[in-house]
Amino acid sequence: MTTKYWVGNGGNWSDTAHWSLSSGGAGGAGVPTSENDVKFDINSFSIDSQTVIIDIPNSVCKSLDFTGVTNSPTFDISEHLFVFGDITFIYEMSVSGLSWLHVTEDATCILTTNGLRIECEYLIIEAGANLTLADNLSIKNFAVVGGIFSSAGFTINCEDLEFYGSGTIINIDGSIITVSGGYEYSCI
Repeated sequence: MTTKYWVGNGGNWSDTAHWSLSSGGAGGAGVPTSENDVKFDINSFSIDSQTVIIDIPNSVCKSLDFTGVTNSPTFDISEHLFVFGDITFIYEMSVSGLSWLHVTEDATCILTTNGLRIECEYLIIEAGANLTLADNLSIKNFAVVGGIFSSAGFTINCEDLEFYGSGTIINIDGSIITVSGGYEYSCI
């Protein structure tokens, strides 16, 4: 498994010039696959308020980590992004977009938001995936579709919350969940 680092400020996920095999290294490493951990770090952005756009339908990566990022970037999920491992965001960034962030089947994921509100259209936990929160979750829309979800006692704030599909397992013991829009639960 190879780690791919984002370099060169904002741009499109599909642009290989932004992918390096080392932090701050030369681009050209190729777009990440499901075998690649993806890291955004102190060497990813030298200019404030840059945007990374998921522009390829059904983009993938093993894990997604923004630890150490500076200059308040925006992560724009304009196409579906499928993650097979842990997801770590930082408070000093934005996550937006009109598409979905998927924790995909057979993935075991710890989601760390560090206080960030996730504003992409949906975070989806797919059938066979297992997601556990590492801290409070504030999100636009959240769905568990046949997957396993544990809030680990953390608070959840969202506009829309959905739990459905055969095999869905939900552990929300000790959590306070605030839903400002709608709630749907059905395991058929």
